[in-house]
Amino acid sequence: MAFDTDILVIGGGIAGCGAAYYLAREGAEVLVAERDGINAHASGSNSGSLHAQIPYEPFVEPDGAAWAETFAPSLRLLKASMALWQALPEELGTELEVSLGGGLLVAEDEAQMRQVAAKAALERRFGLEVELLSAADVRRVAPYLAPRMAGGALCATEGKANPLLATPALAAAARARGARI
Repeated sequence: MAFDTDILVIGGGIAGCGAAYYLAREGAEVLVAERDGINAHASGSNSGSLHAQIPYEPFVEPDGAAWAETFAPSLRLLKASMALWQALPEELGTELEVSLGGGLLVAEDEAQMRQVAAKAALERRFGLEVELLSAADVRRVAPYLAPRMAGGALCATEGKANPLLATPALAAAARARGARI
């Protein structure tokens, strides 16, 4: 079977269906190739987290600070993506259960808290709204956590979307704009 298309997108997960939607919206002829069905793999079986922060694990590696400096400019894109997520339900005309209630990173001890503070300072330098929290603040925000937490950081622009709704909605919107899946 042969297909003629301007753009071939491989994969029918959130990235593929999102790319297909935005490309088709701009008038591109798009074909999405998906072997197992829309949302069949990771995109359909995750928590739907929307992250805007520098990942903590690579940040604390031996070369983590240098890596984070290289990664940090992408925070502007991550922050912009949160605005896209907030506008998407209205744009698509369907509920996606998008909620930006914040993302909490906790520190178990003072050494981790210093790392969290350094990461937050870098994130703020690149325009991300990150609030450092004391141990008491962490207990107030997340009373279900162990009381031994030394503190943390709260990124108000993080949240979640329902992956069982988002990918199919993007696929339907891409199809409505002429994409083939």
